[in-house]
Amino acid sequence: MNLEKLLPHFRVKTLITLAGVTMMSGAWASELVNSSEQSELDTINSEYSSRYSEVGLDDTISLYNKTSSSIEANKIKLLNSIDIVKADSQVFQEKLLQGEYDEGIALALRGVSTSINKLNTELADAETKLKELNKTIASNQASVTQIEREKNDQLLALYRSIKDRHLKEANVVHQENYSGKLECKVTESLSACVNRNLPYMKNAFALEKGGSERINLTSYKVVDATQKLNGDLTYTVSAEYKNAFNSNLEGEIRKALNLDKIRFVFRSNSANTDYYINDEKVGSGDVIELSGNYVGVYNVKA
Repeated sequence: MNLEKLLPHFRVKTLITLAGVTMMSGAWASELVNSSEQSELDTINSEYSSRYSEVGLDDTISLYNKTSSSIEANKIKLLNSIDIVKADSQVFQEKLLQGEYDEGIALALRGVSTSINKLNTELADAETKLKELNKTIASNQASVTQIEREKNDQLLALYRSIKDRHLKEANVVHQENYSGKLECKVTESLSACVNRNLPYMKNAFALEKGGSERINLTSYKVVDATQKLNGDLTYTVSAEYKNAFNSNLEGEIRKALNLDKIRFVFRSNSANTDYYINDEKVGSGDVIELSGNYVGVYNVKA
């Protein structure tokens, strides 16, 4: 076929037959987070994890919850023991009034009385320990809040740096030669096949770059094409594009940096307020801040 007659604005070049789609250049759509930025992100997260662990907030909260559960369990034991004492004391008194001394009940009452004394001592110690843990949690929470703020400031600075890079790269025009293969109808002309498949060809190129949301195609010209008698067509395209920057990409960057977490600020008019999410203590004080990947419905109480 005479390509110059079918597509007069094209200049016939040496034909290149490829089995699939290949890139004639090494340029790609801009990386979401490049290696240098990823290294900086890893350092920020590593330093945060180390400093967070040193504070020991999770261990303190765990011990607080364990102590609190122990107190509730001992309170139930104490109430049960008191009920036993009341019931056995009544029976013991009735027998005494009848002139009968029941040694078994006396021994049982003595044992329960010892148990009550032990439970009262344990409860008093646990309540004191709980108050101390509460103060420690408030102090630890303040330390963690400061650490999280510093980490967040570092992440925001990194986010702005990454965003600036993407914005600058969005102004750079990239040029590439792109080759591919089409299956045309045997009776279909070269120009008709190319025109019919042009949207597919552009989409295939965009997919190689991460999708149409990642690039803005500014020029797409078929500079060479050849068609075999069985309809198979090989083409070469000169494409120009810019890396795109949009709200979706911005959201992907924030997600990659974990800047999409939900942040809570709890406030109270009392410094002795405890805060719980799904019955798990998360902090105490008149003001606390925390963040996390909270999705769905949560029961929050103070």
